[in-house]
Amino acid sequence: MRAMDGSFWLRAFPSPRYAAWRRRIAWLSRRLRWDARGLEHVPPSGPVILAMNHTGWEEILVATLMLDRPLAYLGIRDVAWLDRPAAQRRVFASTYGLSWGLTRRMLFRGFGRLVGRWLRGVLAAGGYVPVGVAIPGFPPKLGRNGLDLAVARLAEGHPLLVFPQGGYRRDGEVIPFKPGVGLLVAACARAGLRVPVLPVAQWTARCISLTLGNRFVPRVRIGPPLFWDDAPGTSTRERAEHFTALLQARVQELLAPIHPATYAR
Repeated sequence: MRAMDGSFWLRAFPSPRYAAWRRRIAWLSRRLRWDARGLEHVPPSGPVILAMNHTGWEEILVATLMLDRPLAYLGIRDVAWLDRPAAQRRVFASTYGLSWGLTRRMLFRGFGRLVGRWLRGVLAAGGYVPVGVAIPGFPPKLGRNGLDLAVARLAEGHPLLVFPQGGYRRDGEVIPFKPGVGLLVAACARAGLRVPVLPVAQWTARCISLTLGNRFVPRVRIGPPLFWDDAPGTSTRERAEHFTALLQARVQELLAPIHPATYAR
């Protein structure tokens, strides 16, 4: 199927559809305010990875609106195939769907059948890069699992938002980062790309009201870049693990002052 070709996901970005979507979202969210610091670390051009802690969906909207550049983002492959029962089963077994009850799962199945194909096109036009993730109970798939698509998108000179946790926590607790982000940076280095990786901490969970205004002002902190050269080690796997650990430490340092446990709203 054409939807499985790399060319489907690496269509021209930002597309006219993306630009129109972003303008519409910006207008609908015009009353939304945020407190973002460290934006000077985001280069005005060229590839950059923004590695952010994951608390839900709000941070994707805030990140899209706060940057002046079109933002592509990494996501699990199965979200792009919600009209396929196999993909639905994998979502239910992932950290995203484990806590869902029967009613929510039934609604999700119906939603996937109705809009799965349409959503796939929307995601592709919006710069979505589908990647495979390890899910308990499902055998790992051999191959690059989407890393080549991510490297190709970065090679085009776009910023790429990634969530190294591989899951999310609404309470803000940082799940241990997966080594995939380090392997992505290693793949970029092999391709001749010296891509800066920005540690990004955010607290946005439940910050948006039903009218797309503020329930509270979301907070985002962006730190100085890390590079593949910062990772010690003798093998790619070892360096990727060191890089991932360093990145998580930086994100946690940025998160501590803005987490509700330490921050007075």
